[in-house]
Amino acid sequence: MEPNNTLPPPEDPPVRLPATSAHGQGHFTPHPAGTVDLRAEAEFFARCGIGKPDVKAAWADAVRNATSIERELIAARRLDPDIYYRFLAQHLGLTFADRIDPTQMIRPERDEIPLRRPGPVKIRLHDRVLTVLAPEARDLPRWRHRLARDPGLREALVVAAPQTIRDAAWAAGASERVRATTRSLAETAAASSARQVLTGRQGFAFGCLLGVMVWLAVTWPALTLDGVHLTFSSLFFGNILLRLAAASGRRSPCRCRRRTSRNRTAGLYNPGRPAR
Repeated sequence: MEPNNTLPPPEDPPVRLPATSAHGQGHFTPHPAGTVDLRAEAEFFARCGIGKPDVKAAWADAVRNATSIERELIAARRLDPDIYYRFLAQHLGLTFADRIDPTQMIRPERDEIPLRRPGPVKIRLHDRVLTVLAPEARDLPRWRHRLARDPGLREALVVAAPQTIRDAAWAAGASERVRATTRSLAETAAASSARQVLTGRQGFAFGCLLGVMVWLAVTWPALTLDGVHLTFSSLFFGNILLRLAAASGRRSPCRCRRRTSRNRTAGLYNPGRPAR
């Protein structure tokens, strides 16, 4: 993306895009319910210098995936997130953060919220509390209106890329997730945890069996040795039979074709051209 540093003011007449058509190849095909939002987004990115073929393809993908043109352009790697959100911060007159210190985050009650929906999150910087957000292109008019009404709001807002917010939220709760993962099984299902070798009933049964074996060894030592020898010989013979059965039924390994890099998807989606 090579946008200009400044956009035309909102009062300027928007760029006219091709008319909507269901069959024409050179036309956009927006979703009926989101025609206004997608058209406004398309006009915004057209003013930013994004090529019309890319905007048209992103429009079709946004309709198909129920997302936005902005997200499809980022997923298709037509926009670099860091450059794009730095541009949005300059456009709104806000500070851009390329990195967030996880120790400064004020964690919400549910840690998965910033991971699913990046922003807004709050950070504590010195004696101030700042709100970090990742604005969307379709929300820019609303943000311009709010900042025009309250210019002092710029002092409390910071713009960051969604992945920057996710990385900080993930790092902020890393230690607690590790503790929860290592303790949850032992606390909720102790019988299935490797920390507990024997449960109460298993320990009682093993103790009774060990006591009986000691009593038999003291009372009838010769008979006990014969029984132990017969038991371990049977186990060894069963192990040999199992190995023979596995060796006789083994098949030649299948030769599978390795997947090439062309089969791998990049980004959130694998955007393609709209169906003709």
